[in-house]
Amino acid sequence: MTPDDDEPKDWEPVEEEKIPESLQRRWNDYVKEGLRAGVCRSCGHLFTEDDLSCPACGTWTDIPRHGVVVGLWKFLTATPWGFVTLLLIITAVAAYLFSAY
Repeated sequence: MTPDDDEPKDWEPVEEEKIPESLQRRWNDYVKEGLRAGVCRSCGHLFTEDDLSCPACGTWTDIPRHGVVVGLWKFLTATPWGFVTLLLIITAVAAYLFSAY
């Protein structure tokens, strides 16, 4: 390899990067947790806890291992319609609190 060329040639051996064991464990735990969230009822694709809809087909997912309040909070903060709904709720509460008696 020349100093100008950083690309390895076909005949040069390529060194594989060694992933630290702690990072590999954390990554495996993250993947396991994500895969445990659920399976789409429409297409059978796996989804994670953070997905409100299936990444493959777009069908709404069930709320996995959470209560209604957490699911409602995810809907209000993660979707455009939820954000609009949240703004309307905040506006209505502010109008009620600041209205003249």
